[in-house]
Amino acid sequence: AYITEVLNINLFPRNSNIFIQLTFSLLFVEFFSYWLHRIAHHQKILWKFHEVHHSPKIMWVLNVSRSHPLDILYRLVLPYMLLFILGVKNETLGLYLVVTGVISFLQHSNLELNTRFFNYVFATPRLHHWHHTVDIDRAQCNFGHVLIVYDLLFGTYYLPKGKETECTEVGITGTEVPSDYVGQMRYPFKNRKAS
Repeated sequence: AYITEVLNINLFPRNSNIFIQLTFSLLFVEFFSYWLHRIAHHQKILWKFHEVHHSPKIMWVLNVSRSHPLDILYRLVLPYMLLFILGVKNETLGLYLVVTGVISFLQHSNLELNTRFFNYVFATPRLHHWHHTVDIDRAQCNFGHVLIVYDLLFGTYYLPKGKETECTEVGITGTEVPSDYVGQMRYPFKNRKAS
């Protein structure tokens, strides 16, 4: 809120109901997260960092934290900073972090959840598993970090009827990301020949 006072910015709906504030925060941050995530899949230099996150060969809850710090900074921290600039309230930010944390852990889990209607609102495990599929062309979908609304809006939503749970093979091919932390931190900086 200090930034907004210094810059005299008043764009955040601070006087609205907390759920309206949460919805605004999710839609606002997700817009930037969606595009930054999508760009990370198409720009070679950014993909090297994001590839660390896509490298596990199984989906499980702790994959959410298997990311290069520069990838996290680029795709997630920068959009969050926009909330501070707009003047997000502490209560709203706390609720926002709880919601995004729960959904992030769920979407990387290997739980077989019947998410039906929620597949059109949130980035559910069924949707996110398709995003992590080993088929790199098919993986260009479901970029939403928490919400799936921008995938629906911009044509990157993918959940085939009758095959919702058939995405069993995840990971990347053609390269081997180290399993140790130091190796993963160095991985994007290694000189690799283009395939």
